Amino acid sequence: MTDARQRMDARAVAAASSDTLAATNAGITIVGAGLAGLTSAWLLREQGIAATVLEARDRVGGRTRSLALGDVTGDLGAAWIWPHQRGIAALAEALGVPTVAQYDRGDALFETAREVSRFPSPDAGGARRFVGGAQALCERLAQELAPQVRCDARVARVRQRDEAIELTLVSGERLETRRLVLALPPRVIAHTIAFDPVLPDDVRRALQRTPTWMGGSAKAVITYAAPFWRAHGLSGFAVSQRGPLGELHDHTPADGRTGAIMGFFAGVQAYAGTATERRERVLAQLVRLYGPDAATCEAYEEQAWWLEETSSAPDDLVPLREHPAYGEAALARGWWRDALWFAASETAAVQGGYLDGAVEAAVRVARQLMAGTRAG
Repeated sequence: MTDARQRMDARAVAAASSDTLAATNAGITIVGAGLAGLTSAWLLREQGIAATVLEARDRVGGRTRSLALGDVTGDLGAAWIWPHQRGIAALAEALGVPTVAQYDRGDALFETAREVSRFPSPDAGGARRFVGGAQALCERLAQELAPQVRCDARVARVRQRDEAIELTLVSGERLETRRLVLALPPRVIAHTIAFDPVLPDDVRRALQRTPTWMGGSAKAVITYAAPFWRAHGLSGFAVSQRGPLGELHDHTPADGRTGAIMGFFAGVQAYAGTATERRERVLAQLVRLYGPDAATCEAYEEQAWWLEETSSAPDDLVPLREHPAYGEAALARGWWRDALWFAASETAAVQGGYLDGAVEAAVRVARQLMAGTRAG
């Protein structure tokens, strides 16, 4: 692949192939309609290879989830990209999804158990958010791929047969494919899908020990009639030792008319209680941080990713102290005579876990499948 991370679009994949691939039914099925799975299918389609995408949920997007909250699009999953992440930036450009700089002007706040202190806000490091939310990337990919994408199709069992792989859905329906791409978090694969024959030990160990990025995370988005904290010289960024939100950011739309704060819950204990109780605790915290104007919000939405078995496994509840070293070699190659592949963001060697890692993994697996199609 010709520097795929620096320029990732369908033309880059085509340029990397020395042969022109004729349109063909290559018998490829991709499980998972998140960014990695959909980008893989999109890249293959541009080379004349139609892959079917199966999604367990009733929506596309995987760990991107963007909700319309009045004039605010709230990102309850993955949200940011950074300047060095050229693959996801090129994909967004190719799909016509613009970005806006993360707001970082004004002071930040630090909350201890006893007080709130104010200090100059750190630079956002060039972080940007997607206009319309990160899920817009997946929705546009799915629109272009329709009718190749099928939701409400959760795979429970994968069985290797002579020249085919048999998939059994939780509904009992059975499907066959020649090649299979599992674009799901590795631990989710290990926890939710049975394999016949059992996968090799090194593959099973790699799946189980690869943490799911965001698998133990929960987020909240709170909207207001205006970003009133800006008038007080605050950037919206805050770190709290008291909680329930441990890290907060300005999530206001680009026009700046309506306001929004996005925050990460400080672990499972901080998320305890009912939705009503959490909302009350969050608003009380925002009043402590930003003042009485925060008491009454326009909308409140939250998402705990560990509550979704399709996004997180039990081991993911163990807090991550740093960004994991992703890119397990066993998950970057083919198995079952190159009929079985893995393509989640956590399989990326460079940007694993991030949106850019999903694109990196998609480019890799698309190239591998095209090579196999030529050879086959």
